[in-house]
Amino acid sequence: MIYYIGGGYPEVFIKELSENKSMLKSIKEALEVGLRCYAECGGLMYLTESIEGYETVGFIKGEVKMTNRLQNFGYAQVEVNKENNILPKGFKINCHEFHKSKINSFEGKVYKLTKNVYNGTIKEWSCGYYKKNTLGSYAHIHFFSNVNFLKYLTKEG
Repeated sequence: MIYYIGGGYPEVFIKELSENKSMLKSIKEALEVGLRCYAECGGLMYLTESIEGYETVGFIKGEVKMTNRLQNFGYAQVEVNKENNILPKGFKINCHEFHKSKINSFEGKVYKLTKNVYNGTIKEWSCGYYKKNTLGSYAHIHFFSNVNFLKYLTKEG
């Protein structure tokens, strides 16, 4: 079994999400005992301790702050650069990012992202958090263009 917490806009319904204490608790408990999980963008935001001061799952230490503009917007390539139990180090994945938030966290990051920008220059940044059997990132992955990614996610142990 794997939890998939997809992208979206949790900030739009943050009051309601934050008030659902039994859901927050059950997700955190499942992840703490090692249930496999992939959280993408809004899903990653939801797994932190708070979004704009509203309590969220609290599995990934850190808080989300909304911004006035897009952060790291566009197509990029993810490269796994830290060991974890889900994706092998060196694995590359095509993705895109689309978010107006930042996570303030000291949790270790497991991805290096690379994006070709204007005039042939390259932008690089780090993202992606791994804890126990949970992998979360702002990167949106199209599963059918990255079938091996999907195979790794659903692989047991």
